[in-house]
Amino acid sequence: MSISKGPIVFSRRLFYVLVSCLIILIVTVPAVVYWSEQRIAEHARWDTELDYAQLFRMNVGSAAEFINGTFYPWNNESERSALTLLVQGETTLLMLGNLDTAHRNQLAIIGNKVGESPSAFYQITQSQRVSFSTHLRALGDKMVNVYYLNNTSTTNGVGPSFWYSGPSPPNEKDLQEASTISANLDGKGASAPGQASKIRRDHEHCMVRIPAMVFGGLEAEEDQTGSHSIAVCGFSR
Repeated sequence: MSISKGPIVFSRRLFYVLVSCLIILIVTVPAVVYWSEQRIAEHARWDTELDYAQLFRMNVGSAAEFINGTFYPWNNESERSALTLLVQGETTLLMLGNLDTAHRNQLAIIGNKVGESPSAFYQITQSQRVSFSTHLRALGDKMVNVYYLNNTSTTNGVGPSFWYSGPSPPNEKDLQEASTISANLDGKGASAPGQASKIRRDHEHCMVRIPAMVFGGLEAEEDQTGSHSIAVCGFSR
């Protein structure tokens, strides 16, 4: 039995189709991989931004507890603890701005308002301190709302699912409201120029602890005792 050895005929159209498909694959696959990596990194960044916002709420919320004098007597020790927490809050927002670069200036302004707000401590009444602490808590809650994704689940360190298609943080409306709240962080007493700056210098070594708390997922958020002992950096309750 013999096999016919006729000429092998290639379809030119089929050849062009195959070459075109190969070119499309060469171009498309790297683009899809790059897009996927960027999307994963973006979602992880959103999660880290939320962690920083939650840490900021811890900073100003703990400061508010010292300031209102309900649980702790208002004295030199609690005042200094509150000062330190507020400066840490400012530092947290600066770190957040390094991630959310599009809103870095706005976050820096809010952080500066928080860092300079201790000038409101001096010669103000108890009722004014209560009002001041209420504004601090409202600001902390608002900043979390700015970076919180509604109606979707997130994974710590990962963020929302890969196929998440909802709005991306931050919420511009909430961020503007946070700016408004921070603009009202003032008091009617005499100011103490340079006091907040001195606290920054005295406690720079405390600030390096912030990233570790953030990337650790803020496990200590529910433990108020633990959060104070870390945030106050050596000051007793």
